[in-house]
Amino acid sequence: MLAAQEKYEQALDELLESVRLDRTFADGAARKAMLAIFDILGLDSPVTREYQRRLSNILF
Repeated sequence: MLAAQEKYEQALDELLESVRLDRTFADGAARKAMLAIFDILGLDSPVTREYQRRLSNILF
């Protein structure tokens, strides 16, 4: 819902917390939603790069 309102950073924060709590919930839906937002923002976006780093830290 936050992403639909173009509140991308808030959406990414919520999704990141979901991944942190249970990365396998709903077949990785939170991670997949993050990837979709990254596509919307573009791979060169500073927001994308920051949240990719955060996501990577949680997953690896």
